[in-house]
Amino acid sequence: MFRYALHMELQPSSLAIDYREPLVFMGSCFSEHIASRLTDLGFKIGKPANGVVFNPLSLAHPFQRILLNQDYSEADLVFYNGLWHGKFHHGVFSELNQADVLLRMNAALRALKISLESSKTIFVTFGSAYVYQWNESVEIFANCHKIPQSKFSKRLLSVVEIVDAWQKLITGFQRIYPHIQFVFTVSPVKHLRDGVVENNLSKSTLFLAIHQLQKANSNLHYFPAYELVNDDLRDYRFYESDGAHPNAMAVDYVFDQFVKSMLNVPSQAYIQDLLKYQVMSRHKLIHADAEEGLKFLKKLDAFRDELELKYQIVL
Repeated sequence: MFRYALHMELQPSSLAIDYREPLVFMGSCFSEHIASRLTDLGFKIGKPANGVVFNPLSLAHPFQRILLNQDYSEADLVFYNGLWHGKFHHGVFSELNQADVLLRMNAALRALKISLESSKTIFVTFGSAYVYQWNESVEIFANCHKIPQSKFSKRLLSVVEIVDAWQKLITGFQRIYPHIQFVFTVSPVKHLRDGVVENNLSKSTLFLAIHQLQKANSNLHYFPAYELVNDDLRDYRFYESDGAHPNAMAVDYVFDQFVKSMLNVPSQAYIQDLLKYQVMSRHKLIHADAEEGLKFLKKLDAFRDELELKYQIVL
């Protein structure tokens, strides 16, 4: 008998996250997909402090700033093509005015710090172990901002570099935020511009680093987003036409597995009810004033009232 899928069985996480808990998501665009879906379902999700970032060292940077109680300054910016860019930020923070960039960057940093006071869980998605070092200072940029590649040196991070940076950060967090748990994932997005072999080498480096960190820290967990797409689905039908980005079906599948394994039972029921309500509320009535339409709207109102009472929310 041929086996077309592994049908991975994920065990329920000891975290048993509740839908009322604030969460923080940092990392690649795949992490952004999961965070966006949870936000649509009413979860309180803190925004990434430096935008979509792929490499582990740039991901650690805002957390390190918080531990050092250090704001961003002019030294953390670079000017190119008429815009001021953050060395450690995605291009969404770039502005024409230097003061505006710093204002947005430091506001996002303060928002993350506030989120850490109440959040119990931080999800961190590593995308790539390749980094670009600025030749003038050897700083690692989170984003090249379309600056000519000749200004950078590309290299692969070592496992030791990643583990050292994150171990220091986790140790610092255990002292200041002892309530926080980390959940690491590796993005299933393929960085094919690096090359297929190079992409696999990069992902392997990330896996090894997370494995070492997990062995050394009891507050560190792992969610197999990469394995669910590349080993369980294992088919390019679940990728966009570029062959690199998982498509909506793949994201749906990973999200379903995320809900079943990471959330507690009441939160799973909450999501099912909210999804049902959202489907009903999007239903377009051809004749809303007709008897059948009025019955549907009355049913929708009653269901909304039921959910608001049951979950103490406002829809």
